[in-house]
Amino acid sequence: MPLFYADSSALVKLVHEEPESAPLRAFLRDAEIVSCELALTEIPRAIRRAGLGSPDLLDDLMARAGLLLEAVGLLPLERALLLAAGGGPGRDASAWLLARSIRNPVGRAGPFQPDVAPACRTARLPGLPGPATGGGSW
Repeated sequence: MPLFYADSSALVKLVHEEPESAPLRAFLRDAEIVSCELALTEIPRAIRRAGLGSPDLLDDLMARAGLLLEAVGLLPLERALLLAAGGGPGRDASAWLLARSIRNPVGRAGPFQPDVAPACRTARLPGLPGPATGGGSW
């Protein structure tokens, strides 16, 4: 069974219907999903924004988010990693994700976005192997 890391943005798409939700569900079908403890904060915050103006929708989305967070393996975050990701110029979300993946790899890495390589260079993170889908370079 494949194992993928999903960030909070991807997990929200599994709870709240967005244009990318169906392709993401198809991609993750029969896969095990892991994320990190940051999802415990980020997902409810995103869901609250999505459910604004509709208490019934908000209740439904929050219940679905709770079930998802119970089902997903959550990797712990170390204080040093949080400080590194939050400190200094160039430490954006992509750099944080790369730092997390480098320090605690799990099975196959999830799909990375094209802007990750520049973020890695900007954040001065060590070089990475090519994408999990077949090697090569970023």
